[in-house]
Amino acid sequence: MDGARTVPVDLQSAEATNTLATQSGKESSSPSAPPEILAGYRRLRLLGAGGMGDVYLAEQLQLHRQVALKVLRPGSNAAFISRFLREAKTMAAVTHPNVVAIHDAGEVDGFLYMALELVTGGDLAKLIKMRGTITEQEALRMMIACCRGMEAIESAGLIHRDIKPANIFLTRDGIPKIGDLGLARHADGEDRMTLTGHSWGTPAYMSPEQVRGEADIDIRSDIYALGATLYCLLTGHPPFRGATSYVITNSVLTQPPPDVREANRTVQPAVAAIIRTTLAKDRRQRHPTPAALRVDCERALERMPLAFAAVPDAPLAEPLPTIPVTVTGVGRDGGGLPTMNPLMVKLLAYGSGVVVLGLVAWSLTGETHVERRAKGTEVTSTTPAAVRVSAAWMSTEGRDDLGSWAEVRRPGFHLRFRWLPAGTYLMGSPPGEPGRGASETLHEVTLSKARWVGESEVTHRTWQAVMGQGYQGDPDMPVAGVSWYEVREFLSRLRDDGIPARLPTEAEWEQAARGGGEGPYGGALPDPREWLGQPAAAGPRIADPATANRYGLLDMGGNLREWVEDTWDAQQPLVSHAVTDPCERFGGLQVVRGGSWDTPPAQARCAARMALDPQKRDPRTGFRLVIGP
Repeated sequence: MDGARTVPVDLQSAEATNTLATQSGKESSSPSAPPEILAGYRRLRLLGAGGMGDVYLAEQLQLHRQVALKVLRPGSNAAFISRFLREAKTMAAVTHPNVVAIHDAGEVDGFLYMALELVTGGDLAKLIKMRGTITEQEALRMMIACCRGMEAIESAGLIHRDIKPANIFLTRDGIPKIGDLGLARHADGEDRMTLTGHSWGTPAYMSPEQVRGEADIDIRSDIYALGATLYCLLTGHPPFRGATSYVITNSVLTQPPPDVREANRTVQPAVAAIIRTTLAKDRRQRHPTPAALRVDCERALERMPLAFAAVPDAPLAEPLPTIPVTVTGVGRDGGGLPTMNPLMVKLLAYGSGVVVLGLVAWSLTGETHVERRAKGTEVTSTTPAAVRVSAAWMSTEGRDDLGSWAEVRRPGFHLRFRWLPAGTYLMGSPPGEPGRGASETLHEVTLSKARWVGESEVTHRTWQAVMGQGYQGDPDMPVAGVSWYEVREFLSRLRDDGIPARLPTEAEWEQAARGGGEGPYGGALPDPREWLGQPAAAGPRIADPATANRYGLLDMGGNLREWVEDTWDAQQPLVSHAVTDPCERFGGLQVVRGGSWDTPPAQARCAARMALDPQKRDPRTGFRLVIGP
């Protein structure tokens, strides 16, 4: 390079800071702008300037790749060099689609540089400035992606310390990527840049403990900043504002967080509860991890009950209109009504309030619930045929000996669903069950709302019709070898077509698999041990009506393993206490449930759990759908 001296940067070296500070001092008389070609990168134009240096659009000559070239100005002091090295080291430790990637770092003739992934869609601060606010759904999706990036940063043992809209960059497709990790440090504090009583960050997004300069800040400071960012996305400004930094930080320390709905009345109470929780003065009252915050954002997006933040009860603003309802009776008389009071609709459709539901339905149809004893615990559940509510997505609906069913018909495919009740059951397996895994903690689960569950696994015919991808073999075979992310795209296309389908949660899947029965295999028919793992099995089979369990669901005891919504953490077994509507989201792998055609029978038990990388296309894994609540 025409005599230029290149010095590789050892990002692990404790001596790098002092060495580079000395070198930069010697080069203090160099021009402020780096040469046109620096370490194999050709500068094209200036993208931005910051306190430590400049960022250029550059081309990596060897790979013909455009990058963002961040260059520290010659003569920078040791503190800036330390922060620059820290940022490079931090970014090298984190690899995730929602975190800006680093390609290269080094030093040439006194110019310290980083070659970063080029993200060309601007940042959230510019987006807010241009649009004022963004919709709640878009804001939640942004926050979910940011939480995923923060999960990777947390997994690397790091704290960002400067989360704000200006440090969340966007691709041309609108995918958020967290960047500017210059203030990040290890959670153990060994490389802490500040002393107690000194604070770093951006005042409007700093947590109270960060403002106070406490030495033991942790990931919950980043949770606070994410909440302040979500507030800004929905209102156009941070939660605390002022003419000076002192005014802002004083408000952060002394004023209660404002209610986001005072600035934006369209925000749902659940989202307001999420923001209120993240902005709690006491970090012990915030979401404990980015994964926990992501769970609540995902639930708010799907209008499901939150797992962490508490939503205060609020009366309905106005009465709901009367809507048509179809009610199928169970008992001596049966019957139905063309219309019903909206409160009754809510009670009957979603199974909330077992006692009230029993009284109301009894007045219409007779007996509506059954009782059974499972492992010594009394549980009750509404029968699947007790109530059925017509919905726009239904093409046809009806009832047979196994309960209520509904179908969706579209050109090229149709889907059939079975009505499953709200109720309480024992999830997991008891000690001593053959094949039991360590994570299968036995506990009581309440599913507060009824739902429709796919009668069988999604087939190649349906996949081809929705995704436009061809298939080989029998189109009625269940589709296998699709990743969890591909399934999410499939679901998105169904929703665009008016079919509000989703994957089941792990708790919903196990309830469906048990089919109202007991023991390791619930109500599966025939017993999976009769055919799973046999030498003759060479792949999955077409769904067989003879395998229907008591809910009318086919192949819950094995054929393909099935993707569900919950994620997996090897260190996180199922809870041991009673829970309502759980969806565990604490790990990087995705839970799959059920046995496949080539697994031993023990893996087809109702409680058996395992996990896969969500990007993996496994030939033994498929999926089935759920609609509602």
